[in-house]
Formats: sequence, C-alpha cells, structure tokens
Amino acid sequence: MEIKTQLLNRFGTYNYSVIIDHKLHSQNNCFYCNCDLNDSNRTKDHLVPASMLRSQPEPIRNIIGHYNNVKSCNCCNVEKRDMTLEEYRTYMSKSPNPNRNQIMKKLNELIRPDPNL
Repeated sequence: MEIKTQLLNRFGTYNYSVIIDHKLHSQNNCFYCNCDLNDSNRTKDHLVPASMLRSQPEPIRNIIGHYNNVKSCNCCNVEKRDMTLEEYRTYMSKSPNPNRNQIMKKLNELIRPDPNL
C-alpha cells in the first residue's frame, strides 16, 4: 500500500472530537500533558510528523493540515520528536515521565483502534 493511502487510513482512525475540543477549549494548556502554556514553553506540535507530510502531494497535506497542529509544551514536543501518535503511545507506556498517566490518557482517547488489526 502506498504511503499516501496508509497516511490517510491511519489519520482517519483518530478521534477528531478530542482534537476539536482541545482547539476550542484548551488554548492555554498542552494537548498532551495539560500543563499551563506561556510564551516560554508554548510550541506547535504536528500529530502526524511534518517529516511524513513533506513528501506528500499538496491535497493530502491540506486534508490533514488543519487538524494536524496542536499546542503543546516544549517538553512534550521535544519528547515526541517525529514519532507518530502510535509510536509516541508505545514510547510513553515505558517512559519515566512524571506526566505519563495524563499523556497516556490523552493518547488513548485520541487513537481509535485500527480497524485493520
């Protein structure tokens, strides 16, 4: 299966209501750990890593684009790096991060079970 199809299939399994709720109601909190954001720690994270999207045609980037950006703290953004949400969830399940439970809760709300599994 080509990467474009894989990307759209995988992104289609995300629970958009979690993303939309954050965009509407949590503008001053990290999407992942829910900490307070300020000018010194506020960053923008890509749910689907920008490195995965760069090689995709513009229509694919546009479809995913708006829902792909969330506000996050610098710590969560640096920790997630260029991992997909699924990879980040696996990583966090073993992480000593003190916010691990909060982050795992958010990731589990966001990622629907893969219908292909």
